[in-house]
Amino acid sequence: MNGAVEFLQATLLILLTAVCTIRRAAPEPGTAFRAQDLADLADPAAPVAPVAPVAPVDRERARPHPETAPAFADLADLADPADPADLSGQPALPRRRRATPNSSVLVLNGEAMTWALDALPDLMPLGVDPVFRGIEEIAFAVAPGWTRVYETVSGRDLADFGLVQVATFPRPTATVLSAISAHLRAAGRPTTSTSAVAAPSKLYQLVRLAHADLPVPITYALPREQLRDSYDELSSVLGAPFVLKALKATGGRLNFLIHDEEELRQRVEDPAHANELFLAQRYVPHNGTFRLLVFGNEVRLAIHRCATDGSHLTNTARGAHATLFDLATFDRVALETAVRATKALGYDIAGINLVQDRTTGEWSLLEVTPTPALATGAFVAEKLEAYSEYLRTRLVVS
Repeated sequence: MNGAVEFLQATLLILLTAVCTIRRAAPEPGTAFRAQDLADLADPAAPVAPVAPVAPVDRERARPHPETAPAFADLADLADPADPADLSGQPALPRRRRATPNSSVLVLNGEAMTWALDALPDLMPLGVDPVFRGIEEIAFAVAPGWTRVYETVSGRDLADFGLVQVATFPRPTATVLSAISAHLRAAGRPTTSTSAVAAPSKLYQLVRLAHADLPVPITYALPREQLRDSYDELSSVLGAPFVLKALKATGGRLNFLIHDEEELRQRVEDPAHANELFLAQRYVPHNGTFRLLVFGNEVRLAIHRCATDGSHLTNTARGAHATLFDLATFDRVALETAVRATKALGYDIAGINLVQDRTTGEWSLLEVTPTPALATGAFVAEKLEAYSEYLRTRLVVS
């Protein structure tokens, strides 16, 4: 019992220290929280990548208080109702709910602490509001210049808590923790017990790229049980069909186009996918993927890949046709986007996957890999030549 008390006291000391160092004025009791539009959430000084226009936000429309919010922060409610014709094909974006004062603390995977708090209520300082959630109750929404990471019980954004603490690390905590940390850092929010275990992932990349105002497709990462039953909500925001892809998969593995509710359920419930985390992402209609190779903040090669079997996947390992493009005549917006993406993630070498919407002409950033295949795939000689030139420049070899 003494050990439990000491653990709880140490945890409370961490919470109090963080809570007392960051104070923000809370809304007056009983006052409705105003919706905040995307311009408020983005850095106005950041360069803005060209994206399709989004629906105007009704700033006076009240949002539910977190304690009275629906059990599931459904995507249809989080999106702005708008005539799709006004969006030029771009789905409406979800909005973040403003929430509570910074004395509230979110403890992830800390269910074991609740019994101690019940047994020793006097140890909790007056005014500190602990909220306990499991990692399976955390969801993500990503769009250019904007992210939401929220707990699905009340719909509160993690950035609206004074502190987020990770108590234990059951799977898949480490996989998504880097994305949570990136979201909270962008919002200026403290965390504890995150940096040592957070591993970069596709979700982490999407969060970082979105905060850099790069044109990533709108993406959701939902708990499995909610993902399985969310076709209507997802398709209302992402459009149909939309892409469902595994967080850790590579080379086009576990990457599907979802056309209806039954197909989504089958993919999510497949026993072979029991250990997979999936991303639901807007599908960009295109005529092939461009792989741009960046070395030392300069695009050295542009390779176009297109499927020969009608698939939405364009991996050369799966039989896609590859063509080398002349950089001198290549679209400057795409080249600039590739370099910006590389810098945003702190890479010196990267493979950037871009697609161009065949209807609007807008570019979308699908993936950034710091380990592009140089010795395999198409145009190996050209890739190795570009790499050798980078090494000569980087190492100042005559």
